Amino acid sequence: MADRSEISPEIVYPLGVSPVLLPGDDPEQYRDLAVTIQSAFPTASPYAKVLVGNLIQIEWDLLRVRRQRDELYLAAYGRASQPPDMLLSPLTSQERQAAPDEIQLRAQALTASMQERELLERTLGNLEERRRRLIRDIDAVNLRHRGPIEDAELSEPE
Repeated sequence: MADRSEISPEIVYPLGVSPVLLPGDDPEQYRDLAVTIQSAFPTASPYAKVLVGNLIQIEWDLLRVRRQRDELYLAAYGRASQPPDMLLSPLTSQERQAAPDEIQLRAQALTASMQERELLERTLGNLEERRRRLIRDIDAVNLRHRGPIEDAELSEPE
């Protein structure tokens, strides 16, 4: 990877627009992601640069949504008094009698914000599909702008 001081802003922000960073977003992480994607997808045209800029944003959104999903799971599990791996284990009859609220807490932890979690999972699926299509489009645009393949000249071995 190139030295950070040698990376120009148009490489990091190919559309000329800085990303909107939300609380919890790390600008250095965005920059690293942008540089990594730019180096993985060299562009052959201005339109391909636009597509790569869109890909950077989709990848960033994927990271954000995954972080939100993980925070939601942690918050749901945090409402139960047991660690997450204990939430799925069955209670003994002695535990049921000693802590009847534990059953309720486990049930709440597993079902809390289910609609939000399902929405985040659907959002992830949609973003991943958009990413697949965008990568295919970038490849197609770059292929069109590479020019014709020239015939090679063969020579007889001496």
